[in-house]
Amino acid sequence: MLTPDASSECSPPTSAASDVPAPPERHPVIGHAYANGRNVTNDHWALLGGVRFFLASTVLCGHLGALLRPIDELPPILVWLNQFPGQTAVLCFFLVSGYSIAASIERQRHGYALRRLTRIYPCYAAAFLWACVPWFLFNAHVIIMPRGDQYDLWRTSQPAMVFNALALPSLIGPTLVTFLVSWSLTCEIVYYACAPALQKAPIWLVSVLIAASTFYYIHLTRRDWPDQNIVPILSLAWFWLVGWLLYKYRQQRGAALIACLFVVIFFADVTSKPSYILLVATVCALGATAHVVLPHLLSKVLSYLGEISYPLYLTHFATLIISNKLFGVQAHDFMGVFFITSVVIAAAFYHVVDVPCRRLARMSHA
Repeated sequence: MLTPDASSECSPPTSAASDVPAPPERHPVIGHAYANGRNVTNDHWALLGGVRFFLASTVLCGHLGALLRPIDELPPILVWLNQFPGQTAVLCFFLVSGYSIAASIERQRHGYALRRLTRIYPCYAAAFLWACVPWFLFNAHVIIMPRGDQYDLWRTSQPAMVFNALALPSLIGPTLVTFLVSWSLTCEIVYYACAPALQKAPIWLVSVLIAASTFYYIHLTRRDWPDQNIVPILSLAWFWLVGWLLYKYRQQRGAALIACLFVVIFFADVTSKPSYILLVATVCALGATAHVVLPHLLSKVLSYLGEISYPLYLTHFATLIISNKLFGVQAHDFMGVFFITSVVIAAAFYHVVDVPCRRLARMSHA
């Protein structure tokens, strides 16, 4: 699942102006030096911003198939993106989330719950309303897509709709069919709630939890992606916990061992080469985050793409359905237009909903 990166919660305080140059300080999260007020944190974490946007784009391309007729094909660039399984991208989201949340809570435990709430829920609530738009806009309880897929509003009960609106769809009933990705938010919320306790937990206990979740994933639910019970919370927890450990051991050789064991176990369970590539690339990006500072302009671009990746993940499916129904475009030549439209809508959600809510939260907290 893709949630807002915690990197902005880890920014170092800027030094007060002085005639005497301040000595370089240690980066409060990563440990590298920064000086002259330049925010090196963002330059480090920008790499993960780019990874998050790529993962969100992978999920988007997987859902673009619903707009195609059997005779249509994706354009080459989207064919390349579409070769990476969307399910693997979601697992990689959990890796990145565990890593960034470990950084956030280590940097500043006070106010952690409020920070997470204000980063996640306003955009989620707006995306939920956006997902309801197709049903009111087209005055139908069944929407039929060009490929023949049928989406039935009434498969989701009223209590399930309430839980879906609260970002807890996996606890009761199926998710809203135009908001399919929301099941992963339930997992994230549970993991976030456990983070303060994990901060104090001994390493052996975290390792036991990883082993138990891994066993459950491999032997019970590896090919099952239910959206109406707590199975994903238990079976996918090891991805999030491995990300957590990779941050904890980021400056030690233990991180390489953890990463290697994780990749080997995952390799033993899947047969898709693109899945291997996507997972290994994500693990490598996590390892490089603590050591690589990107050029500042590239850092700003990737950071921005990372910021809009969360609303892109949440809103893209409803955007695809609305665009298709409004304009009646089905030919594969317009798939790029659908992709760009989804990114533009996500950017609008970021600027109209996410940024003002975060600014308001900072003002009230000050």
